[in-house]
Amino acid sequence: LQLYNKKFKEGWKNFESRWFCKEYGHKKLNTNKKQCKEINRKTKLCVWSEQGIGDTIMWASRLSLLSSKCEYCILECQEKLVPLLKRSFPNIEIKPANSIKDSERDDFDLHLPRSWTLVFARRGDVSKKIFRAEEFFSGNPMD
Repeated sequence: LQLYNKKFKEGWKNFESRWFCKEYGHKKLNTNKKQCKEINRKTKLCVWSEQGIGDTIMWASRLSLLSSKCEYCILECQEKLVPLLKRSFPNIEIKPANSIKDSERDDFDLHLPRSWTLVFARRGDVSKKIFRAEEFFSGNPMD
């Protein structure tokens, strides 16, 4: 509610508290690797979708900025979004989510829930407009 009420400083500070709420039905990545707290140019990052397709599309607006801050970026998302996101983000490895194999993976160092992409992409800049009306999807060349 804090973000909805434009209390951005408090809202982003308390954003992570949703993970501790029993009523929050969320996916977690099944891995022993640490969740990303800081990004640098050597980070191999796996961003995963813990929410639905609408949230995945909404948060995609910050993917290019986030991936520019790390060495390598993987996005795991809903299978039906893979073709669109592969066309739209050629510098990011796009994979369908497969939680069965999460614990066996060695293609990333740190992970980050999809909704945190905004926090990392705009770190220190919480008061500005968070979603811009910019083009970030590429259409199907077959259409």
